[in-house]
Amino acid sequence: FPYTAFTRTRDEDLKALYAYLMSQPAVHSETPANQLPFPFDQRQLMAGWNLLFLEPGAYRDEPTRNQQWNRGAYLAEGLGHCSACH
Repeated sequence: FPYTAFTRTRDEDLKALYAYLMSQPAVHSETPANQLPFPFDQRQLMAGWNLLFLEPGAYRDEPTRNQQWNRGAYLAEGLGHCSACH
């Protein structure tokens, strides 16, 4: 789950996303077992990963850019989490 990108997402957008997800009908299915090999299956290692790579904080508009550019950057860095790979 790209939770690191959601630190850039505005609260009102997160609330709207949550409201949408909660409005969807529940799907009843069994959760599959974790298939990650050792050591990637060790959840406590995420603390180290977060320490190295998690950059908490809201997206801030670039004042030298126009509104359209800032909207695109917000979507790419937050909800779209494009910057996670690109």
